[in-house]
Amino acid sequence: SNGTKRGSLNARRSGRQQQQQRGGTQPGPPPNPAKFVDALCNRLRGDDPTLTQLNIYKYELGDAAMERLADAISSNSRLQTLDVGRNDLTVVGASALAACIRGNESIHTMWLRENHIGQLGVDSMADALEVNATLTGLSMGRNGINSDGAASLASALRGNVTLRTLWLYGNDCGDWGARSLADMLKVNTALAELYLGGNRITEDGAAALCDGLARNGTLMKLELFKNRVQDHGAMLFADMLRVNSTLRDLNLRQNEISCEFNMSGGFYA
Repeated sequence: SNGTKRGSLNARRSGRQQQQQRGGTQPGPPPNPAKFVDALCNRLRGDDPTLTQLNIYKYELGDAAMERLADAISSNSRLQTLDVGRNDLTVVGASALAACIRGNESIHTMWLRENHIGQLGVDSMADALEVNATLTGLSMGRNGINSDGAASLASALRGNVTLRTLWLYGNDCGDWGARSLADMLKVNTALAELYLGGNRITEDGAAALCDGLARNGTLMKLELFKNRVQDHGAMLFADMLRVNSTLRDLNLRQNEISCEFNMSGGFYA
């Protein structure tokens, strides 16, 4: 099929596919999930050279199907992008995916957003990040990740030299999670984009992030929209930008910064 020739597998082909790869809405589960998974596993195990992108966002396949897919991916060397967002995955599915990427040398971007992987699922992914040397982008938004989960990821990223983009938007990291990530930023030399929108981060978390960024030379983009940063926190970011020469994009929209607070510095408030 034309879809196969383009190296991507989707239930339908349309003009919205590029949006879907970045998180758009898919049609939903395939009519026969079992047959779909069987066919897909066969292609993955066969190392189909045309299958480089797999987008099954919103297919609701569940843990059992994901375990089968993860096992097939383990022997695959062609897949580069994997989107398993909104597939009703728990720690079981997340752990299976984590196991398959530990030694994977082809997948560079994984979208795991909008599932229910829990703390143990986050721990499994963090363990995989400590040994994986290929993954450059990981999306774990809207997974109910709390401060402990953020701490696990931060610990793994202290020595990771590959991951460039981490999406954690819409979780529950809070100030303690922000502190863990800030400490990681002091030593991490790879991460370029960090998305922390909608994580209940207040002035305390903002202060920790500013401290971390003052000693960081690689992060270029920080998304903090829809948090609880106020005027004092905004001032701390302004002060941080006087010593940090790397950060280019700081998004503070929809926080609790007063209309009277007037800032400059090339970021959104």
